[in-house]
Amino acid sequence: MYAVIESIKIIAVGRSRGGVLIRVFTCIWIFISLLGASASFADEEEALNKAAMNRLAHMVDPGIPVALGKIVVRQAAIQRARAILTDLGRANGVAQWSDSPEWKAAEEQLLLDANRLVDEGINDPSWCFDILEREVASHMTAEEADYVANHFMTETGKEQWSILHIRIISEVMVFSYTFTRSGRIDPSVTGTEADFDELSKAYWKYEPFKNRKILGTRDAIKFAGEGAGLKFQKMMAIPVVQGFLKHIDQNSKRAEESVNKNASGVQRYIDAYLARTSS
Repeated sequence: MYAVIESIKIIAVGRSRGGVLIRVFTCIWIFISLLGASASFADEEEALNKAAMNRLAHMVDPGIPVALGKIVVRQAAIQRARAILTDLGRANGVAQWSDSPEWKAAEEQLLLDANRLVDEGINDPSWCFDILEREVASHMTAEEADYVANHFMTETGKEQWSILHIRIISEVMVFSYTFTRSGRIDPSVTGTEADFDELSKAYWKYEPFKNRKILGTRDAIKFAGEGAGLKFQKMMAIPVVQGFLKHIDQNSKRAEESVNKNASGVQRYIDAYLARTSS
C-alpha cells in the first residue's frame, strides 16, 4: 500500500494538478475499496464454510453417546461407593449392611457430587457437538460437509444415517465398554436402570433389524464406498468415537475421585448402624 501511494505521488508531481490528480485519487479510492471488498468476501466465505460444517456436525444424534456415557460414569461412581462401604463394614466387623437405611444414606452422600457430574458433563449433549464440530473441521472441506449433509436429507441418506448410528456410534461404543474396557457397563448394577432404558430407546428408534432395500441403489453404494461419504464414515468410526470415549472416561475418573473425596465422612453411618443393631 505504501509503495502504491508513493508511486502516485511521483506521478502527481510530474504532471499538472488538474484532471490527472482527480484520476489519481480515483485510483486510490478504487484500490482501497477493492481491498475492503476482498476482506468482506473472505469473511463471508469463511462464515459459509463454518455454517456448512456445523450443519453436518449437528445432524448427528447425541442420544446414544449421552445415554451410554451416563451409564458408564454413574456406574463407575456407584461401584466405587459400594466398594468403600463394603470395606468399611468389614473394618467394623459387619459382614453385610447393604440393605440398611444407614448404607443408603451413606451411598447418597458418596454419590452427591458424582450425580452432579453426570448432569453437567454428560447429560448436556454440547460435548458431543463440540467433538463433532472439531473433527468435521479437521477432516472435511466445506463442500464435502455440504454434500454429506444434503445426502442425509434424501430417502437413501436417511436410511444410511440410521445405519451410521446403529453400526458405528452404538455398536462400536458398546463393544468398547463391553470388551476392551471390560466390566464398565453392567445391567445388574442397581441405580442405572433409567439410564439403560434411555439407551435402549435411543438405539431401537433406528429400527436396527429393518429391511432397508433402498441401500442397493447407486447413490447408496457411492456414498458408502468412495469420496466424502467414505471419509465421513471413517471420521465417525475413529476420531469421533474415540473423542466420545475419551470424554466419558475422563468424567468416569472425575466421578470416582469425587466419591473418594466424600469418603472421609461416612464413618458416622456405620457407627449409626452399629448403634441401632446392637441395642
